[in-house]
Amino acid sequence: MGLTRDSDGSVRHFYSAHPRMSDDIDERGIDLLAPERLLYILKRADHRGLVPVLQVAVQHLAEPAAERAARTALHERLVEPLHRRFAAEGLERPRLRAEMIVAAIFGVALGRGSGAFDELGEVAPDDLGALLLDTLAAGA
Repeated sequence: MGLTRDSDGSVRHFYSAHPRMSDDIDERGIDLLAPERLLYILKRADHRGLVPVLQVAVQHLAEPAAERAARTALHERLVEPLHRRFAAEGLERPRLRAEMIVAAIFGVALGRGSGAFDELGEVAPDDLGALLLDTLAAGA
């Protein structure tokens, strides 16, 4: 999964082969509330930036078809697993809850790398992941 850019740096295409998230995570959709999956996202963002499927949340693609494919991948890989989980638990507005969780995790990863938040940028990914999950669970 990735993005291709024009010579001016604008994103032109999104491509997706649905690779595994890591060697120990082999399913296509991931539950971001699973500690190991959240930790993978946070560590990956620290070392290589946001995973491409999250990049589309902040950047429009030049090609409408690529934009649709990227949004579809975002929802299939990250939103839908949480939506199914929340629906099975009988929670109200399960899709909105799933979208909020994905957006919150994305915001934390983005804010962490921005330098705008002192403690957020300094905390170890393991500690951040545990505290983030605890915070999200408290609000559910």
